[in-house]
Amino acid sequence: MVIVGYGKYRNYRIHEVPDVFLNELASRYALSHEAQSGSRYLDLQLTIAIHEEVLRRRNGGSAVPREPTAKELAAKLITKGFQSLSKDHHPDRGGSNAAQKTLNLVREQLVRACDDIEDHDADGALVVPDPSSAPGPITDEDIPF
Repeated sequence: MVIVGYGKYRNYRIHEVPDVFLNELASRYALSHEAQSGSRYLDLQLTIAIHEEVLRRRNGGSAVPREPTAKELAAKLITKGFQSLSKDHHPDRGGSNAAQKTLNLVREQLVRACDDIEDHDADGALVVPDPSSAPGPITDEDIPF
């Protein structure tokens, strides 16, 4: 599985990104001997995965609908639950200051707990790195002997 690790499509699986972004990735990870000469293994794997997706779409496939991550669903659940309960407990709607403060504290604790939720099946996934942090080509200094 390949996951985008940066930007607007962070945590999107490669088959979920729009065609425009996929084409940007395909140009960044060009499928040619010259472009891949001296590339790291991860770059080669990403190149193959990206171009397989390009080919799948050229053969009639389309972007797959976005599947939210567990962390995204948890955040949405907290937000919706907080909004719903605030309608009952907010002082301006007949609730009390103490109840609203407690609700705010509980929301903050739940948001912090969401940090421990892992996105997607990140174990073993290939992550497309931010282009600004991508390493350069392999040099003699990269070889340990």
